[in-house]
Amino acid sequence: MLVFYGLSQAGRAIAAAAVALKGEDWNLTSHGIHASGYHLDFADIEIRTDPAGSAGSFVRLSELLRSPVWGNDTVVRLEEVWDTLPANLQYPLTGRKRFTPLYASADSIDGTEFHALLTLHVGDILDRVVDDGSRAALDEFLQSYPGTAGYEEFAPSPDGS
Repeated sequence: MLVFYGLSQAGRAIAAAAVALKGEDWNLTSHGIHASGYHLDFADIEIRTDPAGSAGSFVRLSELLRSPVWGNDTVVRLEEVWDTLPANLQYPLTGRKRFTPLYASADSIDGTEFHALLTLHVGDILDRVVDDGSRAALDEFLQSYPGTAGYEEFAPSPDGS
């Protein structure tokens, strides 16, 4: 409960301080995100946002932060949102084919100088891709991540992960 109310107050503070909001537009009137379909499997619970331009916290803050809002007409399954949280990667809701966020570690990058041969450690590549170990499996997997275009090599870490 404390985390929920803390995040709620942080959102209200961001809205209150936003130069783009005039008058009472900073006042957030609801959560701005709703769930339905409780009769479905847990992973298939349906999540919707209020329409763009509404005063719900999720929508108003998304617009202030220039993050897209998918709107009330688009349904997102709980499993899709679940998989965006790093802590949940080890706890899938189903055995379905998943495309979780790729997490990159920039610890090995020297920020003082650009070099064309850059190595970046990426974690949480799906086990089925790592277990297959082929370039074809990696290529198929990375098609779901347009930002990975232009990569050159794939090598498991020395510990095999």
